[in-house]
Amino acid sequence: MKTKIRTLLNILLISVLIFGISTSCSKNDDPDLATEIAGNYKGTVKVTNTGVTASAETNLVKADNTKLNLTLTISGQPAMTIPNVVVKSYSQTTYSLSYSDSESSLTATIVNDILKWTMIEGSHEYIFTGSKE
Repeated sequence: MKTKIRTLLNILLISVLIFGISTSCSKNDDPDLATEIAGNYKGTVKVTNTGVTASAETNLVKADNTKLNLTLTISGQPAMTIPNVVVKSYSQTTYSLSYSDSESSLTATIVNDILKWTMIEGSHEYIFTGSKE
C-alpha cells in the first residue's frame, strides 16, 4: 500500500514539474504593443510658440514589441524621426508613448486610433492630433 502511494506521489510530482517547465516564462513575454498601434496617422501639428498649424502625418513603425520609431512629416518640411519611443498599454484601446533625450521629449496617447502627442524640442513645442488611416 505504501509503495502505491509513493508511486502516485512521484507521478504527481513529476507531472507538476513537467507542467511548470512547459509553462515557464520565455525570454520575451512582452506583449506586442507596437504591432497593435503601428501605422500612419493623418492630422495636424501646431507649433505653439508661433501659432502655426499645418497638415501632418505621423508614421509609427515597430522597433520591437514595446518600442516604435516615430516619423513626423509636416507638409513642405523634411521628415523627422524619433527612434525607440516606448509604448505602454492601459487597455485594448488606450496606449501611452514616451521618449526623452537631452534635447527633446515626447509624450503621447492613443485612444481608439486617435493619436495625440506633444513634443518639446528646445524652445519649440509641437502638438499633433491625428487619426489612424
